[in-house]
Amino acid sequence: MKDTFSLKEKYKFWKEKWIKEHLALIIFLTVLTFTALIFAGIAHRFEFIAGIFLIGIGEYIYFRNKMMIYVEHKIYDNPTNAQK
Repeated sequence: MKDTFSLKEKYKFWKEKWIKEHLALIIFLTVLTFTALIFAGIAHRFEFIAGIFLIGIGEYIYFRNKMMIYVEHKIYDNPTNAQK
């Protein structure tokens, strides 16, 4: 059967779907990270600020990779995807 959606359309659909499914977690972790940065700034602890900043970058990288794995798995037809 011929697919009627372009690769770009599939990518956009699955990316938006993943973000919608994980939006609450993303918002929670973002608020938690910024709250920790604010308290670290009040305490004037540079080491703590740098650590939280690095954790935030790590969270972004982790979730971005998880999203891309999900999107690629859904876009490209492979034998394991057809069974699900």
